[in-house]
Amino acid sequence: MQIIDKRVQIVAPSQAIWDFIRDISRNPSWQVDYASVSFITPRREGPGVRWRYTTPTGHECVIEISAWYNRIGYEYHYVDGMPFRENIGRIRLQEIPEGTIVQWTFSYQTSGLFTARRVVKQLELAIEDNLQNLKKQFSQTRGARAFESKTLMRDAPDVSIREQYKP
Repeated sequence: MQIIDKRVQIVAPSQAIWDFIRDISRNPSWQVDYASVSFITPRREGPGVRWRYTTPTGHECVIEISAWYNRIGYEYHYVDGMPFRENIGRIRLQEIPEGTIVQWTFSYQTSGLFTARRVVKQLELAIEDNLQNLKKQFSQTRGARAFESKTLMRDAPDVSIREQYKP
């Protein structure tokens, strides 16, 4: 299987990003290939959730979530609408001192040579654009909140603090 692997750093806490991306109904606000979303299953999050999205050109695809890792990310695959024999997409969040790394990987095996090559290139460009749009969402609105990392090291105590230390 071949892999598309893209990532972006966002200066925002991973919890805020997770709260945004876990709501699949928000996908049209940051994913370029989404014009609308309609859920096929009654649940809105977790493994087994299926939804249909329509592209701006009117093409429809069905996606199912195969694994759900709360506050970390999820794994999905295309059920219908794409020329892949096998495919697995993963969106993963990793908190770092400077914010959060959002990693989007997509593993696939194509069924046809020429149409699949075109679709894969479009998908790769869409993933890049989607990650940049997600970053813009947090730099414009949610990024206004002060980001305070919980993983940064503290400065060393100065002389006066060390003098006052009693074991």
